[in-house]
Amino acid sequence: MLFNKNTQSNTIANIKHRTFVLMMAFIIFFVGISARLAYIQFSWSDELRDKAEGQWTRELGIYPKRGTIYDCNGIILAASVTRYSLQAIPNDIKNADSIAVLLSPILDMTVDEIYNKISDKTDALVWVKRLLTDEQAQRIRDLAVTGLELIDEPARVYPFNNLASQVLGFTMKYAEADGHPGQEGIELYYNEELIGEPGVILRETDNTGKDIPYGSEIYVDAQNGNNITLTLDSTLQSYLQEAAEDAMLKSSADGVYAMASNPYTGEIYAMVNLPDYDPNEPPRNLSLSDMQALTRNMTCQMNFEPGSTLKGVILAAALEEGVISMDDKFYCPGYYVVDGVKIHCSHRDGHGWQTTQLALSNSCNPAFIMIGEKLGKDLVYEYLEKFGFGQKTGINIAGEENGIMIDKDSAIRRDWLTMCFGQAIAVTPIQLMTAFNALINGGYIIEPNLLKEINKTVENDDGSQSIQTLYSSKPVIKRQVISKKTSDKLREILIHCVAVGTGFEANVDGYSVGGKTGTSQTYDGSGNVNIGVDIGSFIGFGPADSAPITAYIIVDNPKGVTYGSVTAAPFASQFFEKAFSYYEYEPSLEQIKQVRMANLVGLRVEDAIVHLNNKFFDIYFEGEGNIVAEQSIEPGKWIFPTLSRRRITLTLTYHSYDPTMVQVPNLSGMTLLEANSILSMNGLVLKLGDSSVGTDGLIVEQDIIAGTYVNKGTVVTAYYHRTEYPGSDQTQTPEPDQEPTE
Repeated sequence: MLFNKNTQSNTIANIKHRTFVLMMAFIIFFVGISARLAYIQFSWSDELRDKAEGQWTRELGIYPKRGTIYDCNGIILAASVTRYSLQAIPNDIKNADSIAVLLSPILDMTVDEIYNKISDKTDALVWVKRLLTDEQAQRIRDLAVTGLELIDEPARVYPFNNLASQVLGFTMKYAEADGHPGQEGIELYYNEELIGEPGVILRETDNTGKDIPYGSEIYVDAQNGNNITLTLDSTLQSYLQEAAEDAMLKSSADGVYAMASNPYTGEIYAMVNLPDYDPNEPPRNLSLSDMQALTRNMTCQMNFEPGSTLKGVILAAALEEGVISMDDKFYCPGYYVVDGVKIHCSHRDGHGWQTTQLALSNSCNPAFIMIGEKLGKDLVYEYLEKFGFGQKTGINIAGEENGIMIDKDSAIRRDWLTMCFGQAIAVTPIQLMTAFNALINGGYIIEPNLLKEINKTVENDDGSQSIQTLYSSKPVIKRQVISKKTSDKLREILIHCVAVGTGFEANVDGYSVGGKTGTSQTYDGSGNVNIGVDIGSFIGFGPADSAPITAYIIVDNPKGVTYGSVTAAPFASQFFEKAFSYYEYEPSLEQIKQVRMANLVGLRVEDAIVHLNNKFFDIYFEGEGNIVAEQSIEPGKWIFPTLSRRRITLTLTYHSYDPTMVQVPNLSGMTLLEANSILSMNGLVLKLGDSSVGTDGLIVEQDIIAGTYVNKGTVVTAYYHRTEYPGSDQTQTPEPDQEPTE
């Protein structure tokens, strides 16, 4: 009995122990589950709710309309249009194989490619093809296939194709969930203003992704992007682009970069980069590096030696500091020795004795080394920095470069003295234009600007629309670097440089133009000079007696003659001539030169009109066409200065391509040998004009206007000026008590 009692007692104890263990395990399990549920409830609630909503709702994005980009006159440069894109709901599609066969010829896709997309039921929604044409969209509507949906999707269009392509940039090919993002240029820089806010439609669906009949729907409207108005003028942009294209064609250059601006406000009127591209079809097929090279805005992202176009800055500094006067004279034997190194002038025979004015007009390197010595290292660096070199201008373009200046403490004497004529320093084109503007606007560094206004379209209560201005730009004056007195003197000096100096080819009949040419060397990746690879440039302004326009043309690696006086200045004149006519600036009788009546036969009508408008003609036409067939005033007849309008009648005809006809090239600035060579290549004959004073100068005029279509074998008469400048005796020797300085 004792044994039985002990056994029973042990059994009860075991049962109690097991019960306790089970209860504790249950409690621990319950607490763990509760803790886990609490964790999931509080930590995963948003994610789980989203998943649940995703299972019983379908979200359709509403793309915002990207803002429009306008030029300063309200002309559209970039806009968004609605295109249709095709989506498929695989769970709603029956007979996917037969539908793929129907869609293949419409979408220009293979049957297998379409079938693989629309039959994949693991995805509730798939893109079949995006950005369809209107015809493709209509043919798909006509099929009326359940499970296929046409979705409105924005596409970006650029009405003027290549015009200002590197400035405007482009957008991504397809819109994303949050809109249609910019990828380059203004589209990228002002993306936050342009892109807008997306909307959404939420629809109830079943577990297969099908819409539930009479299910609820939530609609949140998209907020369209703001509009951007630029300072660019599409007319001036087209004029400058045409001039740049002509410059590139004439010299077979690798590239041409050009700008036009208002020197008093910093507004950029035109900005050209060649080669360019069509932003409607960005070069996405190129490698990344090639695409970046083509889409770069070189006017702000290119570091290069400016050459003689920088001399105006050094001259302004010297005049402002009073270390030289306009009466000073500088002797140029054709070179200057700095620290044992002979630095040559572009005129190897030397300019002899010359005044300060002629030192710039002649673009004399030795003279500017002497001027640099008078300034000294500290002032050279001080003024280069004041004029903005070695630092960004602040222009509203992504990726602007700083330029490159040798650290002052590291610069040896030869470094900072060669800076004085535009070598041993790298600048960006926008830096140089900003500095040049200060030379002529009273001495102020004004931040260059491409943005005129930001606005948005507002829907009024009565259903009408109005424009609300969000931002309007104003000139940003950073500092004054020279006095108005010095600036006024620089204007006079620069006008002289064009009137009788190296910038002669930039003249425009009837107007006063000022400016400076430049020719500079380039370097390879190792820092060595690229022999025979130069840059020719011209920067100038006009008309001098009214609100002027500044223009800067840079010709990269021109073949043959590389001087800026030949490669760039004539095309600045071409731009100025059209720009002055566009702004209706009145010509001055004092600026009108006696000229011969040009031969207009074979010239495009629009070019003939521009040419004659600037020669003060009233133009009458006979017949119809796009080419001048006859003219009432005989070519070669002298036209004398007068502001009274003359009458000329042009008989027109239509030009169709004739392989026996060629266009007359522009001979301005060429030597006799160069002109003869290029004419011979085109099957034309050169004749030296009777009025030529010698054959050692450059061509300044031709009887048949460049661009005219003529028959092969046509004789083109060219007229010369000797390359001498008033007051500059290149054969003079130093006075007995004044030895040339080395």
